[in-house]
Amino acid sequence: MKRKILSVLLTLCMLAAFLPCGVSAEEKKYGNLLFYEINENGDGVTITDCDEGAEGKMEIPDKIENLPVTSIGNEAFQDCASLTSINIPNSVTSIGEYAFDFCASLQNISIPNSVTSIGDYAFFFCINLQNISIPSSVTNIGWNVFADCGRLNISVVEDNPKFCAIDGVLFSKDKTEIIAYAKEDIQSEYIIPYGTVSIRDYGFSRCDSLTSITIPDTIANIGEEAFRDCASLTSINIPNNITNIGAGAFWSCNSLVNITIGNGITAIKENTFCGCGNLTSVVIPNGVTSIDNYAFIGCDGLRNIDIPTSVTRIGNQAFCGCKSLTVITLPGSITSIGDMVFDGCDRLTDIYFDGSETQWNNIDIGDFNNETLFNATIHYGRYDPITPAALTVTPSGNGYVLTADTDYDGVAYAASYDADGVLLNVVSKPFTNGMATVTPDTTGAAKIKFFVWTNTLQPVTLAKTIDL
Repeated sequence: MKRKILSVLLTLCMLAAFLPCGVSAEEKKYGNLLFYEINENGDGVTITDCDEGAEGKMEIPDKIENLPVTSIGNEAFQDCASLTSINIPNSVTSIGEYAFDFCASLQNISIPNSVTSIGDYAFFFCINLQNISIPSSVTNIGWNVFADCGRLNISVVEDNPKFCAIDGVLFSKDKTEIIAYAKEDIQSEYIIPYGTVSIRDYGFSRCDSLTSITIPDTIANIGEEAFRDCASLTSINIPNNITNIGAGAFWSCNSLVNITIGNGITAIKENTFCGCGNLTSVVIPNGVTSIDNYAFIGCDGLRNIDIPTSVTRIGNQAFCGCKSLTVITLPGSITSIGDMVFDGCDRLTDIYFDGSETQWNNIDIGDFNNETLFNATIHYGRYDPITPAALTVTPSGNGYVLTADTDYDGVAYAASYDADGVLLNVVSKPFTNGMATVTPDTTGAAKIKFFVWTNTLQPVTLAKTIDL
């Protein structure tokens, strides 16, 4: 009958395998439009479906087969796009998940004071619903209940023990948690009230007309997918008081250009900035230790990212598909890099690693689809320490043959000093396979100091001084 058919059939097949013989839930038709089931314990009725052709006003009966209608089932009125008004009887105690999903013409619905629970996505995409009142009986409201409503003003009966509303926005009773914002089509800018501590999971999800939000420094938590699909949000500032940004918090915020993350954050979680295609720069604070799986996947415009020295782990596909990255600097603190971290970063050719080659080789790097990483030129910011070799200096004609007991390559130096120890001049020659011949300038010199350094200015040998 609609999108739920397959899931219903699968569920029935599973139930058939586990229910005792003779126990089944039979869906029956009521009138021309509604379908229902008698609850398993036989004391009430659940409305399970409605013909998608239903239009105008719908009166849900309070009794069927002389039993009270106690529940609006999952997806019961899903896709009933022509219904404009629905009356729920005061016998109903629960409204299921996706119950009125995509009731795009729905303008009026009254929730009676018998309802205690409203399921996830119950009023998803009810784009013409402008007002809804939460009665005192409701103590549980699921995730994303009012997502994509856009023009909805929410009110809550004053004596509700769990919830309240501030200027049409749903909050916890103590006003510390913002639960649902559904006014983005009529109010594109929003200032979260001072004193709010937490943004609930999905709190602003799919507010695609929201352009600006101000977060006070009382906020400590941003929930999972809190701003997902806020496609018009251009910038956001994360105050230092925030200690947690939930996974997927800014997923597909396509208009975000830059973001500054406060220094209270210790992890960039999975999918946090996934699909933020116009994000060009991110400042990650020192204190973040982990950039988790998919954190910046699909950020096509990302050109600059500063990874602090506190980061030890970069998860799978963290920067996958960041096509604008050409160079990146990784701190020497990193010990683990996952699979496909820079997969699809076709312009990334140089990686600057603030550590030594030995440190780089000791990083646990995933083998799967890390060709971009393996093919890039690694520039080391530090060099492995070298134990200086013994240097032998042997006169040869006007010069000296310098040999070391190891086959280092580098540069041999002969520094001339006068009797007072003042440097007069320095002569250098390539030092190859542990050997070089150097002819110092001895004019006015009292002694010559010989030594060898690598091309990266690390001492290869102990210095040797000869008096003239």
